Amino acid sequence: GKYDARWKEVREHLTSFREAEWKFALIEADKLAEVALAEAGFPGETIGERMTLITPDQLISIQDLWEAHKMRNIIAHDPNYQVKYAEVREAIDRYEKALRELGVLG
Repeated sequence: GKYDARWKEVREHLTSFREAEWKFALIEADKLAEVALAEAGFPGETIGERMTLITPDQLISIQDLWEAHKMRNIIAHDPNYQVKYAEVREAIDRYEKALRELGVLG
């Protein structure tokens, strides 16, 4: 599907040795999650609004999504924040878990 190709790109950015590539992967993963939530019909104008209205009954991985989104916010608002590969990898895995639960990844 349309998500699989974009997700493959996100994963490819993680193979880089450059921190900027990891940050890009995280921001792209967040964008994919935002679109997936909107397409799934969750109400709200932003991913943050949508997530505050989603219960674990609706999306088991909502807490994973929150944790990943928090990291995205840190790097989006603090360009000097240095990420560790392991924490970016964990956040990407959390996004993937949510995207799979939403049924958008093959």
